Amino acid sequence: MQSCFVYSSPIGNLVPVHDGQKLVRIFLPGGEHWELPYPCESVCSPMQQQITGWLDKYFSGGQPAIWALPLPLQGTAFQNVVWNILTQIPYGKVVSYGAVAQAVARQLRKPVISARAVGNAVGTNPVPIVIPCHRVVGVKGDLTGFSAGLQNKIRLLRCEGISLSSAGKVPAGYFTDLNR
Repeated sequence: MQSCFVYSSPIGNLVPVHDGQKLVRIFLPGGEHWELPYPCESVCSPMQQQITGWLDKYFSGGQPAIWALPLPLQGTAFQNVVWNILTQIPYGKVVSYGAVAQAVARQLRKPVISARAVGNAVGTNPVPIVIPCHRVVGVKGDLTGFSAGLQNKIRLLRCEGISLSSAGKVPAGYFTDLNR
């Protein structure tokens, strides 16, 4: 049985959903609209404590390990490859959709993968923040695409100490190489 709880964060109320064993989904403010089919917990379960501890550490400037939470990653084979690559983006750094596409192509031993296909997979990430899809930007630092809205993407990047240029772009100094 899945259940949820409300977590008050600097970007607004998040609603993590879990099944008692693993984190299943995180709904962000401004994201897709939903009617929760799960009961929100009134008692703090061990799984809720684990998720809350992880989020507390993240929002206080810590760098919690992504895999410190049990995650399902139940997508297509392609989505799982993309999401696993996103877990390699260090805290406080960004990569472009094109760089993720190149990393996916290398892993799948394909000559090329479309950045648009990667963008679609990034947009279906069920556990944003934990799998850091907010760290993926346009090749020139443009803030493109985020299922919970660009304002939340900006807030999350700022939580990680990333400053935007006066043009609203991520400066080159924050980019990292996925080939390392």
